[in-house]
Amino acid sequence: MEQLERLRLKHGLKQVSQPARWASSAILISIAAVLLLLVVSEERFRQMASNIREIFWMIDAQTKKALFVNEAYETITGRSCSSLLDNPTSYEELIHPDDRTHVLAKLDKATRTGQFTERLRIVCTHGEVRWVHVRGFPVRNPAGKIFRLVGTAQEITEQKHAEDQVIENLAIASLARGTNSIHLRAGSRPRGAVPTSSPWAKDRFLSPRKYRQNTILDIL
Repeated sequence: MEQLERLRLKHGLKQVSQPARWASSAILISIAAVLLLLVVSEERFRQMASNIREIFWMIDAQTKKALFVNEAYETITGRSCSSLLDNPTSYEELIHPDDRTHVLAKLDKATRTGQFTERLRIVCTHGEVRWVHVRGFPVRNPAGKIFRLVGTAQEITEQKHAEDQVIENLAIASLARGTNSIHLRAGSRPRGAVPTSSPWAKDRFLSPRKYRQNTILDIL
């Protein structure tokens, strides 16, 4: 209070009434409390982001430039966080060339709809291809306009390989069922040599490609 009084006298300010001082102090305390909460919240946010295994990301909805990414980005992609922040659109180079056009078109649409969910391939620093499941959500300004997209990217490489293996096994099982069905329709295998032009031989040695064209719905 003495310092405030000296400043008042130095600059020739009028003396402020006690209630006004209390009001000013209350305002200053409120501002300080808000700033403290923001600092603490940011610190907690960074601690949380640094301790999750998924990539946590934030981009500007208009420019699509990366604004934040956690340490999991380095673990999954092999690229440093600083390299992304120095070149905020370099994440586009990570996307597999066969997926890039589709994914970037979906991301552009998400800046307007606020919804983004894609399973895609990325190419890591040493050429290793990994699968990730990326989800994005909108952050709106007071006017309701989307100005940020935030989300996660979870590595699902092992899960994707397991799914592909299941699909392959189902295809093999479907092929086996189809072959058994052919046997039932054609009857028992004829004794002796069988000409390759016979209906039994054509069905028996039917190319597996016919069955591998089945969809997962056909297999199930």
